[in-house]
Amino acid sequence: AQFPFWYRQVNRNLGKLAQHSNGVLSRLRPARVIEHKLPGLPGRGAVIVEMNLSNGGVLGVCILHLALGWRARGRQLRHITQLIERYPYLVVMGDFNCDCRSHSLRQLARESGLQGLDCELKTFPSWRPRRNLDHILVSGSLRILEVEVLDYVFSDHLPLSMTVALPCGVHVL
Repeated sequence: AQFPFWYRQVNRNLGKLAQHSNGVLSRLRPARVIEHKLPGLPGRGAVIVEMNLSNGGVLGVCILHLALGWRARGRQLRHITQLIERYPYLVVMGDFNCDCRSHSLRQLARESGLQGLDCELKTFPSWRPRRNLDHILVSGSLRILEVEVLDYVFSDHLPLSMTVALPCGVHVL
């Protein structure tokens, strides 16, 4: 697939049976990759990939997988809010394990100014998508060009795709 840079954060290691992970594939070399364990029981995490921008800024891309329980997920979303506050250019994506009506998810979007929450993008279960548990949210400094659920059954969730644009004249180094 021509992704020369990759990273994986193993959050739950079940040996030969399974390794639950967050993964990053990139055609561009990240400036930095930061791994975060999320609050609550072990097995949930976030990865923040930093890409240097031509204007001296940094694009943060946060990949996450949140807990199933609403209390733990709320703590995790509050933690994520603190982790991402330093990024004026930001993408947050992953399995949030909650739909767009979630109070904690809406609070994250409101407090951080993230946009892109779409209740119509159903990704779960992949064989008959009825729920939107997967989300891609972006800062107001980025422009959303296209969003779609891909009809590619590879797991119990369908993939979500988003094309975004940086401000005019800004590019990733």
